[in-house]
Amino acid sequence: MANIDEEQTSLLDSNQEKPTPKFPYKRPAKFCYEIPKSITNFFRPFDMKIIQLCQKHMNKFTHIFSLIMTPITTIEVGLTLPFILYIFGIDELALEFLNVMFIFSFLTQIPKRFLWRFRPYIVGDALRIRKDSSSSFPSRAVAGAVVYPYLANYLYAYFHNNEKLKISWLLILIIILFVIWTSYSRIYFGVHYPTDCIAGLIIGIIVCVSSANFYHMNSFGCQSCWSEKCYTNKEDSRVINWNNFDNVHWIVFVITTAVSFVITLFLNMKPIEFWAKIQHAFAQMFSAYVFHFTLLCTSSHLDEDGKTLSPPSNKPTWVPYFLCVFIIPIQLILGMKLKGGIKSIASFTIIFTINFLVLFFWRIIAAKR
Repeated sequence: MANIDEEQTSLLDSNQEKPTPKFPYKRPAKFCYEIPKSITNFFRPFDMKIIQLCQKHMNKFTHIFSLIMTPITTIEVGLTLPFILYIFGIDELALEFLNVMFIFSFLTQIPKRFLWRFRPYIVGDALRIRKDSSSSFPSRAVAGAVVYPYLANYLYAYFHNNEKLKISWLLILIIILFVIWTSYSRIYFGVHYPTDCIAGLIIGIIVCVSSANFYHMNSFGCQSCWSEKCYTNKEDSRVINWNNFDNVHWIVFVITTAVSFVITLFLNMKPIEFWAKIQHAFAQMFSAYVFHFTLLCTSSHLDEDGKTLSPPSNKPTWVPYFLCVFIIPIQLILGMKLKGGIKSIASFTIIFTINFLVLFFWRIIAAKR
């Protein structure tokens, strides 16, 4: 279990209105506005009571219990899902998951970047169990606790051939349990106030409600893969394969790739510095979008019917499993090791290139089988 300094145990009873930061933190230099003191003071009695309750009994069980939930609800989990689904040829779900994660990423990061709230442990409102120096508001993990079970519902609908998403009482119960478990973990670690968790819950619900319209829907002008209108028959001369690389609309690839790099460069520049995880988060999302627009989107092409890949093969193979196990750790390692300034752009470029090339060549090979 994490070591806790004995002198910190008295901090829970502190009634200071605005304590001095006691640990290092990373606040953006510009365009970052602290949440008004009147608001935080209004919720302070509620926040402090819940923090004291969650940190009252510290033992090995509560620590392990909290540690288990931490990796499950990280945004990295959701960001890998579109890549995995495209690798396995489940294109109808891949684009929908991608759209959900795009909304999820921006709705949680915008307030984190432009609104500042100290982590509870930094200002002595909670004991320090884990460290996190970014803004406390909102809790992205709690938002993930809402979104990820909802995405699991997409998978359930897909494998049961449901035309519509069904919100069952079981799903609601699972989301409630996930939210409670995750909120307890984040408060126990001293990295979030209860009101941060409530904000994360609200954002998670907004993501789910807004993304419900994506199910079985044409996106960005692309024909939905649910009806297989995004594919070209193997025997058609317009199909993209090893012998017909000329059918790839490279202009679409160049434009979408350029847009991806411009957005990433702009948001990574000072003084914006939108996100410390921009290199691997954006690389995973944008490489998947470029793949879809270039190879699976008929309406984005110059001709009326478009030139796309043929439907993925249903023959079982071990290759997709190998690619996921091999590529995903590389994405995470590069994202964690190469970050900040020009390093972030280098990391973005490497991850983007690897993801696109793996998807491009594997899907052409898979379609041929």
